Amino acid sequence: MNYDEYVSKLNEMYNEIYCNGICSSYEYCKKDCKYSLNFYRCRVGKDYGKNIPKILIVGKEPVFPKSYNKEKITYQVEEPCTMKDAGYNDHYLRTFYTVARLLLSDDKLPKSYRKDDMAFERYEELRHCFAMTNYYKCVFTDDPKRSGKETSEEMERNCADILIKEIDALKPNIVIIQGKGHPTFWDKKIKYDKDVIPLKATIKYDKKTCKYEQGLYPAETTTHKFHIIDAYHPTSHGIWQKEEVFNSFIKLLQEALLQYNK
Repeated sequence: MNYDEYVSKLNEMYNEIYCNGICSSYEYCKKDCKYSLNFYRCRVGKDYGKNIPKILIVGKEPVFPKSYNKEKITYQVEEPCTMKDAGYNDHYLRTFYTVARLLLSDDKLPKSYRKDDMAFERYEELRHCFAMTNYYKCVFTDDPKRSGKETSEEMERNCADILIKEIDALKPNIVIIQGKGHPTFWDKKIKYDKDVIPLKATIKYDKKTCKYEQGLYPAETTTHKFHIIDAYHPTSHGIWQKEEVFNSFIKLLQEALLQYNK
């Protein structure tokens, strides 16, 4: 499939889900919150899947822009924006770095995920090569300067169904889940064998009692087989600054490539 075909397929799917432009669960999920961002749509690079592994990045939820003032924001299926357009925020820098680790040869990798090493056109061009979406398609709050309100079981259930439809439409080889705050939607919605795990890392950091756990799992929907990387959000609690956790994530990416190339 080419870019236009992916866009057409996704839009057809969203038009069915967001009937008359509104999700059937919207009013239930919104309740009495004053502010909302609604009905997020996947972003897909124009070269997604061209002779390379198809990568889908799954964040948690949309984020209110700094200038948000109750204006209506309409999401479209389009390409991921550049790191520059995103203000070189840590999430975009580290997401693009993740994609670079999967798609570029060792001699072309950036030295680090920091702006000074990532703010180059050759890395901005990676936006054409992957897809990204959010687990939660809406976010509700009484204060747009803060993250969304506590999510509901209805949101978890409904948004999981939408995400699986996105996976079936995009047919990614590797799905990277960014953040441990996600519901483990694959426990109920996606078939996978917990005993067949190519790589799992449980790390005790600085001999403290806290553990960091990341893993790579073979999975399948009713129509598509792929691998899930269950990892931490790259901006969460300084996780990427913890060398052992960061290195284990890089090993997950390397193992995912090995599985893809088998």
